[in-house]
Amino acid sequence: MQGFETRFSVSNPSPYDRTDYVQVSLKSLNVPDKLDEESLALYKEHPDGHRQPIAAQIDYPAGRDGGIRVLSFLCPEAPRGSEDYSDEAAHFVLMEEMPQSPSKPENLWIGYYHPEPEIGEPDDGFNIVHRDNRPLNGVKLANGTIEAYFSLVPGPSSERSLKGAVTSVLNHEAQLYTYSGEMLAPYWKDSNAFWGQVTQLVFFPLPWNPRWFHRYDLMQEQYQYALVWAKAGPVRATVAFRLGPISVSYDGAPVFDGHRDTVCDFYRMLYMYPRDDARGDQKPFYMEELFVLMRDKRRSVAFRPYFASKVVPADIPPEVKRFEHIPDYFAVWKHFGPNYRGYGFASDAHIRGLEVLGDQMRWRLPLAHHKRCVHYFPLMNIKLDPARRLTPCR
Repeated sequence: MQGFETRFSVSNPSPYDRTDYVQVSLKSLNVPDKLDEESLALYKEHPDGHRQPIAAQIDYPAGRDGGIRVLSFLCPEAPRGSEDYSDEAAHFVLMEEMPQSPSKPENLWIGYYHPEPEIGEPDDGFNIVHRDNRPLNGVKLANGTIEAYFSLVPGPSSERSLKGAVTSVLNHEAQLYTYSGEMLAPYWKDSNAFWGQVTQLVFFPLPWNPRWFHRYDLMQEQYQYALVWAKAGPVRATVAFRLGPISVSYDGAPVFDGHRDTVCDFYRMLYMYPRDDARGDQKPFYMEELFVLMRDKRRSVAFRPYFASKVVPADIPPEVKRFEHIPDYFAVWKHFGPNYRGYGFASDAHIRGLEVLGDQMRWRLPLAHHKRCVHYFPLMNIKLDPARRLTPCR
């Protein structure tokens, strides 16, 4: 009996041949639930019929029981194609087969921080192994260029809760050139600095219901983050968090049966790809995906997230770089002498309400079901390379 096999193609809209990472839903490929990373092998099909083994990784953005599985892999040398994604640049086969055992990049890892350290652990409870029954203060993702710590708890800040925020971004290149690798508070330690905190979620009523939108303050104590998935594999280091329950109120009348409350959970998946020195690709960024699922039917719900960040010191004026007619990204630079430290954010949805004042940054994303984002932390030293000049990201 022949096992499962499916084919799919990847498009490259860039005007050049490209090697880059791909993520695809296993549901869209009709992959049976019984098949997983231990029983699926991925190959790239070349025009001459040769099949090239490709290292792949399966992640569970909503946890093992969340009903969502995504396959990620590095697509090598996809030929240039049309801007509208109509050209099939590379072809792949996913089949039921015992895969090869690809090695995990050494610079790709996840660290877990526990409130009560065990024997052999440092005072912060750090360990690269985590057991589900141990409480967590936070997790750290690392890819050889940056290390980003995500806090699941309010933290030591005297000003505000840092729950759901990245409270430290260590850039190894910055540390090499300036002896201060911390990007969020580079000149002195500041427990109030943070990045990418989702502070609020907004849900809108049904179109025929003339009511104001529903706003949920995620800083309230009732909302807690829980780690539902973590894997440092051959392709990327991934963690996923769930926050809830969130009770969303809807009035379906007169189309549906009256008033109802729908219990939902908010999910955030963060991941990093490994630094690649052979290609000169440092990857000083982490990716993030956000979505909301109903608990009973596991269906997605449209929402609007609000972000906040604080990057000290406040007395270094921020330089905002953004094309107003391309509102999908922004970059904020802070410089002291020849060193420019960058803080970039991009999304597949338009960024609205951007406010940058001193050390404070706020923005929001529009109403949508699923949002993909990039959080970027570059360092530029114009003394080491005078030809480099600050321009808006492209």
